[in-house]
Amino acid sequence: LIPVKTGLSSTFNLNDRERVPNIGFRWEGSIFLTTSGNYAFFTRSDDGSTLWINGTRVVNNDFNQSMTERSGTINLSSGKHDIVVYYRNNSNTSLGLEVRYQGPGISKRIIPSSNFVEDEVNATTLPLPPPPIA
Repeated sequence: LIPVKTGLSSTFNLNDRERVPNIGFRWEGSIFLTTSGNYAFFTRSDDGSTLWINGTRVVNNDFNQSMTERSGTINLSSGKHDIVVYYRNNSNTSLGLEVRYQGPGISKRIIPSSNFVEDEVNATTLPLPPPPIA
């Protein structure tokens, strides 16, 4: 699909959308971690979302659903890591996305923009095809 819009964002937000139903976003960038260890990542979304670290899918929350949280864990070294988050919404009403993490010495929280390398995450708004006619 050809993106409707591209740009930079310091957080995973849905404010730059052009409509509510049948939208998709892709954020890609790098996250910097100061400590090595096991990290849990969480997405809470309405409808679907997935989170990838260094090319590995860590969270699969890609379902038609109301706000639902799912998580996954990965062992990471300190330093910079690629992060990609996909989000899609099929409904005409609700949408939502929250991205959190938890790790060594870090309680579960929204990933702060200060953890993103250069405080930027590339955001792409993708058009989604209309839902199939039943």
